[in-house]
Amino acid sequence: MNGEVGFVVIGLRMGRNRVRMVKRTERAKLVGVVNISEGRAKEIAEEFDCNWHTDFKTFLG
Repeated sequence: MNGEVGFVVIGLRMGRNRVRMVKRTERAKLVGVVNISEGRAKEIAEEFDCNWHTDFKTFLG
């Protein structure tokens, strides 16, 4: 990631704003989004070009 800090946003009801913040922040990289609704997770991931999942544990370790 070349000095970038990776972020995963969990919960996308208000999380879309968090996703936008990460995308605008220098040296921040949006790694993925997580939501219990698969459709919502896919939608946001496609919009912001990142990975998605319904289980946050996927992004751990």
